Amino acid sequence: LVSTGGHFRATQEGLNHAPSFLYPPFPISDLNDLTNRAVGIGFPTMQGTNHIVYCVLWAPIPSLQPKPGKTSFNQHALLALPVPPTVNGWQMWMPALKARGKINLRYSGTTGQSFIEVDAKNILGGHNYSVWMTLTTTNDVTYPGCITNDVSPCITNIATLALSTSGKRGRYVRDTSKGDSLPLQFEYAGDMSNRLLLIQDEIGVIYLQGVIP
Repeated sequence: LVSTGGHFRATQEGLNHAPSFLYPPFPISDLNDLTNRAVGIGFPTMQGTNHIVYCVLWAPIPSLQPKPGKTSFNQHALLALPVPPTVNGWQMWMPALKARGKINLRYSGTTGQSFIEVDAKNILGGHNYSVWMTLTTTNDVTYPGCITNDVSPCITNIATLALSTSGKRGRYVRDTSKGDSLPLQFEYAGDMSNRLLLIQDEIGVIYLQGVIP
């Protein structure tokens, strides 16, 4: 259905029973059968002789909660300068000693909104910066290897840092309420917790790092 304002809305109701769906791939006895699954909005097309559905929006269906607002959180963490590496007994100079940053991570249990913001200040102008995140968490046994080797398979580039006009400040924002997808197609903000996040330039120099709260 589409309203006069151009907003789309789809509903399925059941009268004294669970909602019925056009092609149910599984039995639906009540709403609990829908939890931990995903709903998508897409359009069908043909690719040769194959039927393809392109998904333009999707969201996980969370488990039912008597008070979903209690699952909400709003957490913050600071980004810090990495420890300068030592080469042949000499401690290397850090390129931006005044660099500072923070990570904001929040989730709304009532709306399903996931939000992450990375804000870096006092970085050097004239560089391009990328945001890297470990595929492992601080609880994984392979995590120590990720924090010492940023080219290992357990860390990946998730975004390019959007820079200010001066190039000395950068931000990375993902907000699912605006249709943004989370890194690695995670379902909600909590999936990113306890992962190392790095900000580095195009030649691999790390300027800031911190653990996502």
